Amino acid sequence: MYRNCRNSEFHNFHTPNTPTANNATGCAGTPISLSGSPAGGIFSVANPYTGPSTTFTYTITTINGCNASTPATITVNPLPTVTAGNVTGCTGTPVSLVGSPAGGTFSVTNPYTGPSTTYTYTYTNGNGCTNTSAPATITVTPLPTVTAETYQDVQEHLFHSADHQQVEHSVLLILIQDLPLIILTPTLTAMDVRIPVHLQQSL
Repeated sequence: MYRNCRNSEFHNFHTPNTPTANNATGCAGTPISLSGSPAGGIFSVANPYTGPSTTFTYTITTINGCNASTPATITVNPLPTVTAGNVTGCTGTPVSLVGSPAGGTFSVTNPYTGPSTTYTYTYTNGNGCTNTSAPATITVTPLPTVTAETYQDVQEHLFHSADHQQVEHSVLLILIQDLPLIILTPTLTAMDVRIPVHLQQSL
């Protein structure tokens, strides 16, 4: 506590009220409101305060010119480091999102089932300080176009050997992204299948 009476030659004056200042705590980037009593005093720093951790004084002055000051502290806590990861999935399959530290909230539903988009992750630490990650991407890949044909539909363009042995078992040809996948029945071997040159080159 500091007191000073500039008009000390006066024999009759009132000693100022004892001031009080409250310690203040906040988060980086957020203005911190300071408080002191009685009202009407002067803070030694800006109020609200936006700088780093420091100390300040609160001073009151009476009509007799007597001053009294008291110190207090301002604690500024850092924001947490928050990250979100890029993720990839397929249409129709839930995509799990990634954020750190654990315990935060995502800006979209997790797991995610919509189209490709961006998202953020927000986390609040034990000091009550909140931070949000930079945007991360969700890439949703469309499913491939799949068609199926029976053996009778395929044999004209799949089998080119004139002396090919008659095969009574069925063969299923599935085209996935323009690449043929031949599914054989258990008793049919790969030796029974002749693949045209133009299809061989695409394999």
